[in-house]
Amino acid sequence: MPPLPAQDLAVTGAAAGSPVRGLAVVGLAGVVAVLAARGWGRTAVGLLLLLAGAGIAAAGLAFDPSGALDAAGRQVAAEGTLWPLAAAAGGGALAVAGALVALRGRRWSSLSQRYDSPAAPRPATPAAPGERELWEALDRGEDPTTRTAPTTPAGSGPPPPPAHDPGGAPPSGPAPRPAG
Repeated sequence: MPPLPAQDLAVTGAAAGSPVRGLAVVGLAGVVAVLAARGWGRTAVGLLLLLAGAGIAAAGLAFDPSGALDAAGRQVAAEGTLWPLAAAAGGGALAVAGALVALRGRRWSSLSQRYDSPAAPRPATPAAPGERELWEALDRGEDPTTRTAPTTPAGSGPPPPPAHDPGGAPPSGPAPRPAG
């Protein structure tokens, strides 16, 4: 029986390197989770990134086009590209980043705690409105310039300066110097 002629088969990268796509999605979700997590959660996400990166790198390095088979199970001639090596390099970079997150991520700053649950203790706010309170009033649709100033009990602060001379005449000329 004579050998069959050689055939060209087109195999997509998704069919040849099937775990790479799923692990890449895990890596992408992990990168977003690093930004949102803090403490031990960030360490766990770092370990997950380390494992996903190692899996991508292993799948990229294990890809061997010389063992390609056709649908009938016969070996066919196949040539490879550099994409499996690129996937392995990207997986290695993801694994290194995951290791860094796992080791040092707990010391990094996290997202703002502004959107934590209302049951969380909040710091005491000062009596006089600060810049932040004024901006929050604007966000609520209020006009902070129409608020009345907080009143102070008598004798607790300096008296307000007089608006004009009690006699009704505006001052004229320079103010007299104290004798000295």
